[in-house]
Amino acid sequence: MGHNHLSETTGTSPFFANYGYDPRMDFLDEQTLPTDDQEGRSFVVTMTELHAHLRTKMGYVQESSRKMLTEADSQLPPSKWVIRFG
Repeated sequence: MGHNHLSETTGTSPFFANYGYDPRMDFLDEQTLPTDDQEGRSFVVTMTELHAHLRTKMGYVQESSRKMLTEADSQLPPSKWVIRFG
């Protein structure tokens, strides 16, 4: 998986989640990073909000998966074999 491949869970790329923008493909353009204190603070706020949004989205997917697996487990017949890991 590349850094610009979209995650099925979050709908964003790992690169976007880390930097707040998609990787540039034209290497002749200037990079768009903050250049002063105000832009830096704004960038930090944006990244904090982005990470909170992605954590929330991942939490929804994890909870949905947990519910689905719990329901599937409850429909299995009891087994006389118990497999223990660890």
